[in-house]
Amino acid sequence: MISLKKYIVAVLLLTNVVSCQKDTGPTAPVADRNTLNYVVRDNFGLSFLAVALNRTGLETQLAEPGPYTLLAPSDAAFQSAGFNTQAAVSSAASELAVRCQYHVLPGDLLIEDQPLAFNMELETILGTAVYLSRVELGEDTVTTVNGGRVLRADTHASNGVMHVLDRFLHPAIFDKLGDALSSDAELALFYHAVKHAGLLPALNSTEEFTVFALNNTAMSNLGYHSMMDIAERNPEELRAFLEAYISRGRKFAQDYYLMVPPETGSTMSVYTDTMLDGVSQEIRVRRTNGLFLDIQMRRGTTNTYFALTDADVVAGNGVLHVINQVLR
Repeated sequence: MISLKKYIVAVLLLTNVVSCQKDTGPTAPVADRNTLNYVVRDNFGLSFLAVALNRTGLETQLAEPGPYTLLAPSDAAFQSAGFNTQAAVSSAASELAVRCQYHVLPGDLLIEDQPLAFNMELETILGTAVYLSRVELGEDTVTTVNGGRVLRADTHASNGVMHVLDRFLHPAIFDKLGDALSSDAELALFYHAVKHAGLLPALNSTEEFTVFALNNTAMSNLGYHSMMDIAERNPEELRAFLEAYISRGRKFAQDYYLMVPPETGSTMSVYTDTMLDGVSQEIRVRRTNGLFLDIQMRRGTTNTYFALTDADVVAGNGVLHVINQVLR
């Protein structure tokens, strides 16, 4: 049996050892490596976005508590937007800062929780809007943002959620469609025709429209070579002509595919849109490998179709597409 004296000595020695240990202070917190910035880094196919987030400084914000929703353009989306290499992304940091912020929404928005609807308006951290559509196609549910397809949805992070897109979105910088038209020099003649015809108040209203704007080449081919040529035309006749290029509602190019998808085994379908002049306009929807490819406009009653030269320019009250040939 251990004597009381030996027990006391042992306790004193142990106390002395503990008191002599170096005080290392509080334990450093373990870094959270599951925040959105790390999720991007760890995902194959998002290397261009990782460079963009780092160079624009947005990576720091995506490491904060949030929560945030990140619309993540794939590497292929960056390349389709003209950024063919990571070096090209890195060197364009200043011009990409706002564009990347447009892909971040406050809060954690799960796609699976969204209703089936077209172009639901969601606010980004810039205060501008993106438009999300969620539509059932057969056994699948397709989700798009500003007409770009969501390739992978609801990847969770500790401070939010990420959805991968097939498109690098352009920020919605235009409040109204009239602003979008007036800002593009290639649409100057169409814009002045709209103004002279008295249609500008409608395109600057709160009502939503889809505009197929003729570029300057197409307007010149119709005899509208200058603003003077336009000013000499009868406004009512000009209005009747232009109303054939405007329809009601916000419709991105891929929306036509979602509304009338090609049947199984077919590569195309036709959507009939009613324009402001009351006349139907055929829009051919094409797909490849089971996915949306593009839309083509039918010229009058002929069997001639032509593609858009630009698509899905976002405005607060609609969408602008650009064409280089007349519809009728």
